Amino acid sequence: MHVSDRLKQERHRLSLSQEELARLCGVSKRAQASYESGERSPRAEYLEAAAGAGVDVHFVLTGIVLAGQSQGQSAAGDAAWAANPPRHPRACARRGFII
Repeated sequence: MHVSDRLKQERHRLSLSQEELARLCGVSKRAQASYESGERSPRAEYLEAAAGAGVDVHFVLTGIVLAGQSQGQSAAGDAAWAANPPRHPRACARRGFII
């Protein structure tokens, strides 16, 4: 599995469309599609914004889910995530948070 596949997997996990994730990350839908197709590689600024939207960037880049995490999530991650959740309602609802 490649970075592009894992990025798409994370987007699906967050129940976001390409357009929604693109908007949260400050890129066009076309750029998002090109990242997910493997045509282009995302830049650091995109990955930083993606992390803020709830994407497990470590998993996207390495394919490794850290010990104690399930699909990139952990109890400690939940607390940190709750303190600074992404602004997208679907991502919040997926984790059971209301903004």
